Parts: sequence; C-alpha cells; structure tokens
Amino acid sequence: MVLQISIEPNAVVCQSAKIELSSASDFPGDQNETLVIRLTIGTGNIFHPNAQLYIVPPTLSGTGTLSENNQDLFVSIGANNLFEEQSCLTFDLSDVSVEKHSEGKSALPLLGSYNQCLASSQIRCSSIGNANIFYAKCSIAADEIKNGNIFQAYSLLQRNRRAKIDFQEKVIYRAGDSGVCKIRNHSDGIQKNISECSLLLRATRKILMQHHRMS
Repeated sequence: MVLQISIEPNAVVCQSAKIELSSASDFPGDQNETLVIRLTIGTGNIFHPNAQLYIVPPTLSGTGTLSENNQDLFVSIGANNLFEEQSCLTFDLSDVSVEKHSEGKSALPLLGSYNQCLASSQIRCSSIGNANIFYAKCSIAADEIKNGNIFQAYSLLQRNRRAKIDFQEKVIYRAGDSGVCKIRNHSDGIQKNISECSLLLRATRKILMQHHRMS
C-alpha cells in the first residue's frame, strides 16, 4: 500500500512534519496491499515541524469493499490550513468506498479550508469541513466535523455512535476540573474562525520559511 503526496504551490511543509499512512496496528480490517492513495495538499497550507497527519486506509470488507480491478483512491486537503507542532490529525477511511473517489471522479475531501490544529491537539475522524479551531491539547474523536467549530484547550470528546453531535458552529469546552465537556452555539463561527486563521497564516509563513527546512 502506497501514499503518494502532491503539494500545491504556496504550501509550506516542514521537513520534520509527518504525512503518512497510519501504522498497521491501527488498521481495523484486511487491507488491499496494492491500493495507492493519492493525496493532494492544497495551496496555502502550513505544516509546522513535527506536525502529524495520518490516514487509515479503506478495508476490504463492509462499505469499503473494493472492486476486482485495483483503483487508486484520490483524497484532498483544502487550502490555508494550519498544523502546529505535535498536532496529530488522523483520518479514518476504513468505511470509504474507493470506487466513488477513483480516477476521473471527485477526490474525497478529508479536510476543508481555514482550519487550525494547534500545538499537541489530537483529532481523529472521517472528515472535517471548513474553519474549525482545535486548541492546544484537546483530544477529539468524532465521525464527522462540519464547519465553524471551536474545540477549546484540554477538551475531551470520545466517539459516540448512539448520540451523534451535529458539529456545526459549536464551541466545545471543558467545565472546571470535572473533565466534563459542554457544548454551546458559536454565532457566525465560520467567518470568525476564518479571520483568525488568516491572521495566523500570514504571521507564520515567513518565519517558517526562514528558519526551517522544507520538504
């Protein structure tokens, strides 16, 4: 199994950043060893040193069934996302159908645009939309995260398939020392988060290119 990465112009990827397939121990089922996953990283993305992005590939069973003819899976990262040091983002594609996103068809968007994954944040899901902020040391597991959300520092959410949350312009925060997370609405969350991300991207790009090795 191979991951091929294409980086569009004006994206900044530090040499020590990790963008790769998840370890075999993280695979939930049998894999197609001949599968090629083709990842496009859009323009304007910034990967700090030691930022991590992993992909769990589709399985050979269930909704991820492959046809007899081997096909490449095309996936994409949108534009202008920020990945800070030690952030770890894992996309679980174990239930994805390769046929729907093979050559000549639309790429599967793993991540939209204007998202921030701040230092030591841990996120695992199947897809993320636009303009979300994952603050430092949050730990989030969900099926799908939509747009305009804020996950505050140290917030903790485990995947719950029986009580799905509609992650659309929400703020998830930790209530006191109890460890319990609460959720409230985030008015105009998409636009607010885009504005904040744009400022950080402009401030960060020049510094990284001057002081770190690029891939």
